[in-house]
Amino acid sequence: MPKPLNVFISYAHKDGAKLASQLQADLTARGYDTWLDQARLQGGSNWSREIEEALDNADVVLALLSAGSFESEVCRGEQLRSLRHRKCVIPVLVHVRADRPVYLEVRQYRDFSEPELYSLRLEDLIRDIESRSGADLAPGFRKTRYDTVPPLPANFVSRPAELESLRQVVLSDRERRNVALVALRGMGGIGKTVLAQALCRDEAVQAAFPDGVLWVKVGEKPTDADLVGQMREAAKALGSSAEGFDTLEASSKLLRTLLKDKAALLVLDDVWHANHVYDFQPGDARFCRLLFTTRNAEIGAAIGAHGHSLDVLAEEQARRLLATYAGRSEEELPGEAAGILHECKGLPLALAMIGAMLREEPPRRWADVLDSLTRIPQLRLSESRGRNRGERQGSPAGGAEALFRSCGLA
Repeated sequence: MPKPLNVFISYAHKDGAKLASQLQADLTARGYDTWLDQARLQGGSNWSREIEEALDNADVVLALLSAGSFESEVCRGEQLRSLRHRKCVIPVLVHVRADRPVYLEVRQYRDFSEPELYSLRLEDLIRDIESRSGADLAPGFRKTRYDTVPPLPANFVSRPAELESLRQVVLSDRERRNVALVALRGMGGIGKTVLAQALCRDEAVQAAFPDGVLWVKVGEKPTDADLVGQMREAAKALGSSAEGFDTLEASSKLLRTLLKDKAALLVLDDVWHANHVYDFQPGDARFCRLLFTTRNAEIGAAIGAHGHSLDVLAEEQARRLLATYAGRSEEELPGEAAGILHECKGLPLALAMIGAMLREEPPRRWADVLDSLTRIPQLRLSESRGRNRGERQGSPAGGAEALFRSCGLA
């Protein structure tokens, strides 16, 4: 007996849940293995590994097209990821006037906008499923069009749980007014930049923002000229002219206009002042998201961003990072490594710098560094102060710098 076809139903809770539930029930009754995100029926949705696994297992993806799905990063990601993986994607109209995504190339849409014709349309849809008659991916959308994100470090150590958590915030249809701005906050040296880079490389994120993933390095004291230059580069990356990007005010308005109809992710790295977020804020660009990294938790609160905190590395991750930068396997780490891990308190920057400086060094050198670490309290002190200030400027980085100088590592 042949295995039943796996059918994935992509829909927006806002206006597609009723049809999605009806199709699931009827297709399941016809013998298909039908999957839809049950949590989405209760309102809101975000991307999950469960969605990825269901898409990977799907033979056919039904893309329910509605006003809600057109604006949803989750639906856009489901549709584009399926097309890029060469799945059979069948567009289904929830409303006859629903906007059609530009990345779909298809001769006809199955129109389920008239309830009285449901039974007839269902038979047409089943014929499409059986014949694998679906849409093609429009040229130019086989990958995200523009990507200005710096490459990940050569010794990158993944943080899957943290990446999954951040991705669920960025790819979420809940409370769109707030979630359109996301503040990734944490102490200096804790790995915010690297995690944001990993997010930008994620396949689901790339699919959800096909018009571009744009990276802007802000810093503590950027000049207006620095920011204008970054805006010019963003405009060029989006395929536009940099003409008119002269003053900061004019450039901000032009960029906002350029992003209005784009599905793009804008990342501001190392933000120290709220006004710099305002300069790049996409405004009413309903398909865009803005993520910024910051040490100051007050910035996100001041501008109504969704705050997402990053903590130190877990013990296993910290050991792996130290070993990677030291050029050794975890089993080859000398006994002093345990003490170094304890003193660094899971801070990626401290572990990476110490590991790199101890690369190919004998155990005696590891003992010297450990001895220096135990004699300098600034690292723990600055960490404590950073937490007490609500992660404002925080910084183990300051204590770590003194610590590295004392160890002869800086």
